[in-house]
Amino acid sequence: MSAEVEGVDLIDLPIGRVPAYRIRYTGDATGGGQFRVWYGRSGYLGSAGHGQYELGDPSNPIGTVVSDFSEVLDGISLNPSHRLGVHRLIAEAKEALGAVLTGEQVYYQKFGTFTDAADTTDFRVKLGLDLDEPGRRWIFAVSGASTTGFVATARGREEIEAEGIVVSLRYVRGQPPFWTVRRRA
Repeated sequence: MSAEVEGVDLIDLPIGRVPAYRIRYTGDATGGGQFRVWYGRSGYLGSAGHGQYELGDPSNPIGTVVSDFSEVLDGISLNPSHRLGVHRLIAEAKEALGAVLTGEQVYYQKFGTFTDAADTTDFRVKLGLDLDEPGRRWIFAVSGASTTGFVATARGREEIEAEGIVVSLRYVRGQPPFWTVRRRA
């Protein structure tokens, strides 16, 4: 069996939209079918698949087994209830920027460079990311993209709870991401 990360999705869970790696499994163990799982920072988030195989002797099968399944996480707790508010907002921005990092890494594998993204349309077209849900509170951008790295930012939108917060991710190939959070007093 082999596995390949196909991309990053934002999947709908009870806690909202969560970035998740979409992984496709292939090989004999999958019965020649389709099998995908989604993993995020919280671990396993769901799976879906279709498989089909013959029963009995391959030259004289006695029947066919068909399997279709879908499984989605229906509960998760990432933050204690007493730490909502600003901490939850910053966590949301970091989750979305983590999806941007993964999208940029996939883009780099395809094109040998990272890419700038000015708005949610750029993120969808260039990186295959849907940032509409967190985009209600944050303005996302990637700048300074080159063959060695980029800077991704989430700026809180005006007149809502995230106003005045800026979360940044600076990525340089071969180094861990560097995060900064600034808040207006």
